[in-house]
Amino acid sequence: MTTRISLEYCGMPGEGRTITEAKADAARKLERLVGAVEREPRVVAIGNEIAIVFPYVEGARYALLYKPEDGSRARLGGGTFEPAGIDEAIRRAAEHLTDLAWSDQVYGRDAWETDDGAFAHQCLAPYVADRRPIVAELCHRWQFHRRYKALRTKGFDDNAAHQIAGGIRRESDFAMESAS
Repeated sequence: MTTRISLEYCGMPGEGRTITEAKADAARKLERLVGAVEREPRVVAIGNEIAIVFPYVEGARYALLYKPEDGSRARLGGGTFEPAGIDEAIRRAAEHLTDLAWSDQVYGRDAWETDDGAFAHQCLAPYVADRRPIVAELCHRWQFHRRYKALRTKGFDDNAAHQIAGGIRRESDFAMESAS
């Protein structure tokens, strides 16, 4: 059985077999953090949505920039909480913002003519080299939202619309329930 020492050194957690090793681990993390802070954060902007990708102790994270409608100061929120490399954090931010931009452009309106695949490719192009898997996932998700909105328009409640749009149940299941 090996003993592991966990401590906080200068505000940074560290681990090791001895106190010296645990302090050295924390010091290495501090060095990485200081080095990361010296790098510039990256901005990902799609439509009216903005994310800041910033270096972190173990890689990079992103946060969304919220612009309150009341004119108060913008603030950061949302985004990733698990560390990733800078390219992965940019990819995640771009995917998240593309999803939000689609909602802004399409979901809230009746403009359903949008070619989802082309829209996703166009949004992601500046940030992601291999867009195909992300585009496929986004299009699948957006198809769900399209089905859900159509079902809500038909008069199905939220629960029924989710189940039908998600393929869990059929419309006829609910028609039979309401008839009984």
